[in-house]
Amino acid sequence: MSVHRVFPSGGRRFVRIPPRKIYERLLNYMRSSPKVEEIKDDRERLSISAKISERLGASVDLRVHPEDDSSTVELSLSYKRLMLAVLGALILSAGLSIALKTVLPLTALLLLVPIAHKVNGSATTFLGTLIGSLSYLEAEYAKETLMEARRRWRETTKDTEKLYRRLIKKHMETWGNTNVLEYKIAEYERLGLTREEAIRKAAEEEGIQ
Repeated sequence: MSVHRVFPSGGRRFVRIPPRKIYERLLNYMRSSPKVEEIKDDRERLSISAKISERLGASVDLRVHPEDDSSTVELSLSYKRLMLAVLGALILSAGLSIALKTVLPLTALLLLVPIAHKVNGSATTFLGTLIGSLSYLEAEYAKETLMEARRRWRETTKDTEKLYRRLIKKHMETWGNTNVLEYKIAEYERLGLTREEAIRKAAEEEGIQ
């Protein structure tokens, strides 16, 4: 999902968070934002509609698409209120110009420029903040799942050396080396697991008991 500087239309972003969980977190995020109003949620369709709290601000439509245990978040922004205001002002100014036989009423359209600029700025800021929140929520969820797994592992002990040897055998047969395995273990250690816990996490993911 990328942010365009001039009237961003939205985008899509894949996140490694189950659909229901990311939906509830995004709904809570939007409800807590002072920049969002008129929020309507549909938990069956996993969709949220709202409006950015700005005069003639953009309308927001957010949808979560399930991707097994992950999700794709789709966001679209509509500027219908602004477009209707511009169209109405254009028709009114054009009518006055014709009636008065002067182009001066058309200059009134310039008054909409700062409003449009502010609407664009609010939409860009909203989209950029939402993208940032997705990255944060994804990292937060990853840590939560790892901590849950850690509590589970403490209840049942396993020989991590045996698990590690089985992982090595599998990776050598599949890839001819253990580079992917060592990278995966290092990533889990970076997230706060010990090496033994990282080995157990990798073994669980690859179905090795």
